Formats: sequence, C-alpha cells, structure tokens
Amino acid sequence: MTYNINRVSFQKPDSINSNFFLVDEKQTDYHKILIVAFFGEYPDGSSGKEHAEYIAAISMLGLQVFNADCIILDFRELSYHWGDSILDVFGNIHQFKNDKTNPNEPPFPVIVVSSSKSNGLLSLITSYGENRPDWHFFNIIKAIDYGIEKAKQWLDS
Repeated sequence: MTYNINRVSFQKPDSINSNFFLVDEKQTDYHKILIVAFFGEYPDGSSGKEHAEYIAAISMLGLQVFNADCIILDFRELSYHWGDSILDVFGNIHQFKNDKTNPNEPPFPVIVVSSSKSNGLLSLITSYGENRPDWHFFNIIKAIDYGIEKAKQWLDS
C-alpha cells in the first residue's frame, strides 16, 4: 500500500499575534515565569474558534520550549468581547502540566492579565455575582508577583 502524505502547516489567523517574554530569573528566585502576550482582534462567538486554537497552541509551544514554572497569559492588548473557545487554553495547560498521579499537588500556575480591551474575559471566567479570581489581574507587575509565589508552591510540592 502507498500513502498520500500531504504537507500541512499551522495557519495563524490574520487578526491576532503573540510574543513570548521571560522574567529575569535573578528577580524570581530562579523560577521561570513565562509571559505570553496576545494582541490584535479576537472575533466574537464561534468566529473566534481559530483564534482560540492559536492561543492554546502558542501557549503550549511556549511551555514546551521554555520549560516554565508558571505561565502568564497577557490579554491586555487583545480586543476580546465574547466567545468561550478561548477557555480551551486552560484545559490544554492543565492536561499537559498537572500530575494526574498526585491529586494533592497544587495545579500548575496559570495567571491571566486583561484590560478594558479584553473586558469580556473577566465575565467569562467568573460566574454571575462571583468575585474576580485570585489568578486574574489588570496589572502585569502584580501578576508576576503572584506568579513567583505560585511557582514556588508548585515546585515545592
């Protein structure tokens, strides 16, 4: 039997992009704090599915390449209003980084930073009437501080 093998490539949606950043390890007690910053436009609803796939794929790539102890998803420059496919990134990271054999281990730290541009994100990650989760920030410095603390807890478990 012969197989047709077709070359494929990952298609990045035109309206979104990303950058990787690492916080200087001398300032983090030598913990790797990865920031993945997304910017551009995230289409509403199911039209944003490809964008969500891109966010999840790029985040996973960053975790694998940089072997981070914590990931900060920076959505401050991403225009996002609504659509729940963006939540896939959390499931993918959880599946990849958390130890299924030790349920007592703290979860791998995933922190979110948003702004008024990405205001729909906060309503997505909170239920009606709930307070903002402790892993969500509007300030990158506060997110990094929290990330360092959570990376220590995750590594020390």
